[in-house]
Amino acid sequence: MRPAEGRRAVVAAVETATALGLAVDHVEVLNDSNRLVARLTPADVVARVTPAAHHAGHHASAEREVELVRRLAATGSPVAPLDPRVPPRAVDHDGFAVTLWAHVASVDRDLPPAEYAGALAALHAGLRRVDGDAPHVADRIAAVAGDLADRDLTPDLAEADRALLAAVLDGGRRSLTDGSRPEQLLHGEPHPWNVITTAGGPLLIDFENTARGPVEYDLGWCRPRWRRGTRMPTPTWSTPAGPSSWPWSPSTAGAPTTPTRAAGRRAWPSSPPSVPARPGPPST
Repeated sequence: MRPAEGRRAVVAAVETATALGLAVDHVEVLNDSNRLVARLTPADVVARVTPAAHHAGHHASAEREVELVRRLAATGSPVAPLDPRVPPRAVDHDGFAVTLWAHVASVDRDLPPAEYAGALAALHAGLRRVDGDAPHVADRIAAVAGDLADRDLTPDLAEADRALLAAVLDGGRRSLTDGSRPEQLLHGEPHPWNVITTAGGPLLIDFENTARGPVEYDLGWCRPRWRRGTRMPTPTWSTPAGPSSWPWSPSTAGAPTTPTRAAGRRAWPSSPPSVPARPGPPST
């Protein structure tokens, strides 16, 4: 997100959590891309904050994602859970959809390929049980192909590279839509950054890109080296030291201070939910 939008997203997360009775005096931004993910303590809840405009196109709404994960959890599927202390829903706040999830502790260990494969197979079994509407994988491939063909959107691609990628996409689309494979609801992007390795096994996160199609589409997101075993990257829901962290204290009311640096973090005070001022990073 742009800095101003990111600051508003943090405020939306804190105000939503506190309105639902959760204590927040510290914010740790775990990830800031098309959606902002923040860990709020001492409630120890993970807030995912999505701009309303992000739901356009193939992305599932935050409300639909929450409902899908709630149903998957009821089947025993390996998914990171919603926070049980608040209603399972998306809260609209200042142009954002805010959802609240339980913080899941990751462990630093190798994830054997068989363990990941077992989790993905269990997830696919759960997805067959809950089912639901989602775009077909062909629609997602067509969207990428459209971006590829738009030279204003992808101006740095050499024409030979553009042609190669277009051919690969077309081949993949035809292979996945030839009717020879059973189709079902899929995760859509079960890559390493959407897997949390916990002491009890891997959990899948981020169901905004669910799609319908053969399971081979999901398998295509698995990296070849997983066949040999690999140490998973730390997902954004369980990062122990995010890119920015700061106290949320009523006494500071958003007054900027000199940043402190430790373990790669930036720390600064911010306004409480009741104060109109918006939090912001210090000058560096």
